[in-house]
Amino acid sequence: MRHNLDVMHIKKSFFENIFNTVMGVSRKIKDSVKSRHDVHELCLCSALHLDLVSNNYPKAIFMLDK
Repeated sequence: MRHNLDVMHIKKSFFENIFNTVMGVSRKIKDSVKSRHDVHELCLCSALHLDLVSNNYPKAIFMLDK
């Protein structure tokens, strides 16, 4: 069976995911509440844990300031 992978669209999707995550584009960001719960369960980087009182999370170190 032949695999038909469109390299142009793979590059575009990859770039858009990285760009939207770094720039903090709303509704397009891959940094979510579920990912912060995973970080908490794995005990990684306590500075990135979800704040249970306000249900907010701090910006990740790879996100740019506006």
